[in-house]
Amino acid sequence: MKNLLRTLMLIVVAVSALSAVPIVAQEAPIFTPATCMFEIPPERTVECGYLTVPGARDVSGNAIPEAGMMRLAVAIFRSENPNHAADPVVYLDGGPGADTLEMLSLSFEQNFSPFLEDRDVIFFDQRGTGFSEPALACQNFSDWSNRSLADTRPRAEVLPSAINQLRDCRGRLQLSGVDFSQFNTRESAQDLDDLRTALGYDEWNLLGISYGTRLAQTALRDTPQGIRSVILDSAYPLEIDLFGSSPSSVQGALNTLFDLCAADPICSAAYPDLGYYFWDTVYWLDESPVLERITHPLTEQVFNVLYTGDTLINLIFQSLYSTELIPLLPAVITEVSFGEFGTANLIYGGVLASGDGISIGQTIAVQCHDEFGFGGEIFAPAEVEPRLQEFMEATVTLSPVAMTALCEFWGAGAGETNENQPVTSTTPTLILSGQLDPITPPHFNERVASNYANGYLYEFQGVGHGVSVSNECAMSITRAFLSDPSHQPDSTCISDVQLTFYANTREPGEIVLAPFEDPFYDLEGVMPDDWYDWGNGWYIAYDDPTRILVIQGIAGFQSDALITLLEGELGWDIGTSIGTFQGQTFFYTLYDGRAEDGLKLTVAIAEGVTGSWYVALISSSEDHYELTESVLEPVLDALRPGD
Repeated sequence: MKNLLRTLMLIVVAVSALSAVPIVAQEAPIFTPATCMFEIPPERTVECGYLTVPGARDVSGNAIPEAGMMRLAVAIFRSENPNHAADPVVYLDGGPGADTLEMLSLSFEQNFSPFLEDRDVIFFDQRGTGFSEPALACQNFSDWSNRSLADTRPRAEVLPSAINQLRDCRGRLQLSGVDFSQFNTRESAQDLDDLRTALGYDEWNLLGISYGTRLAQTALRDTPQGIRSVILDSAYPLEIDLFGSSPSSVQGALNTLFDLCAADPICSAAYPDLGYYFWDTVYWLDESPVLERITHPLTEQVFNVLYTGDTLINLIFQSLYSTELIPLLPAVITEVSFGEFGTANLIYGGVLASGDGISIGQTIAVQCHDEFGFGGEIFAPAEVEPRLQEFMEATVTLSPVAMTALCEFWGAGAGETNENQPVTSTTPTLILSGQLDPITPPHFNERVASNYANGYLYEFQGVGHGVSVSNECAMSITRAFLSDPSHQPDSTCISDVQLTFYANTREPGEIVLAPFEDPFYDLEGVMPDDWYDWGNGWYIAYDDPTRILVIQGIAGFQSDALITLLEGELGWDIGTSIGTFQGQTFFYTLYDGRAEDGLKLTVAIAEGVTGSWYVALISSSEDHYELTESVLEPVLDALRPGD
């Protein structure tokens, strides 16, 4: 399942090494072209390099020579449209501390490629992250976290060990020459303006998600020159106390999930009293923990995980970030309440991998400098369950107790008072909010929007964190805004974004086909109606994640080249041709082989003038013949280009 989850979950993992920090500062920012540090997505024109920036600057923004220099890894995706706009989009990742570039080969096509129709798109690893130098990754902490998954002690008792692991990492980073006071949002905003200058852009557009919205707001405050427009996706206000507000934010998202299920006739019939069963299961797992084995989707390591109440809370909390996972959550909660952990284990593997995509040393430095010491206003619209409060207080980067200890020895310094004050601006700004976002809930975004005279706020029903890349409607609104930020974009499509919960009401083995369409690949046809779209053309049977369909169109690849690509990228053994199949639109050549984990694989390839379409069925050998007749052949027969 390694490549499946790599593709579906769009998880970023980076193993970064520290390099020595030069001690001579420069007069102007310099961009030096370099070979791309990551796998380039097929058929994309990408220019990579490093931006050399001051390690620190004075209050006027001038380099402090004794602070040395840093290098930031940069990737510029070029639009092939000869009439593309001169102002690119630059993406500001979240975290803080998220490594951006490592998994762009997996996330780019689905999340960001539509922007290339109009303009270039720029990505970079913020200071302290990913391929930038130095990077504040703590591999020892990640390894310890994975080893501690089966720890039988309460989460609060494990917290001191987590702090000690981070203390050890901090010591190693300091010995390598890292000055933690240099890693904060104010410096990153200056880096951003240096990057614009070094690349020669008069103006550009900022797209920030999560913590990236803090960076975007700081840039508007400190370096507004050259910022044409801003998209604040899943925003949080600088003036709020993130740590004090987070428990209520999570509780509010849970309450909304439970209420939406109760109001949905199908969900409420299949999973009545969802909130009661969730908390009852939390307390049951506290009394009777269950040991499961979970496979890390990127490394294929197998870990023992002890499911306690904390584990279930964490699983659902993390899943609420993902719009794709939200429809499954009532079923997952109910299955776990009956002692069934198959789908929960699959999702939890993605949770494990997501932690590897964070340079946590940067996370702590930014939060200590910008956020933790200021206090601020607490937004608490929802009364917090005591058990959730316990979980939050034992989560290292959200726990006031842990952050107090970490900030005491991290050496990140403290920002100016304006780090805890709202940013106001007349720059055209689009604010996007998800109804079920557990960490930057709708009222955060409403507060931010009130500070922007030319701001447009949209809330999406049934959506989690990271709205702009979660659905076609949000992307269309975002692109319309970028085309003309001075006018409010048409948002009529928002009413079409509906949350449809999965509910298992079928007899075992029953398969019902229903119409489907994939706007990204411009294909439509039929699909089992309870196989979920996990993105990038992958569909999985909810009740058996070894049953998989992949439907993709690949431009520029004929059969032989496509087979080579799939075998190299996904580890498939496609084998030799076993015959042909004539559908209503496409004529396919069939291949019989093996996928990873020993699963049986059938691939059907249809060649076109400009490329190929392929459909792959993956399943156990026992199911494959039946699924070929009941799923693969009807899908092949009905598949056609979209209207």
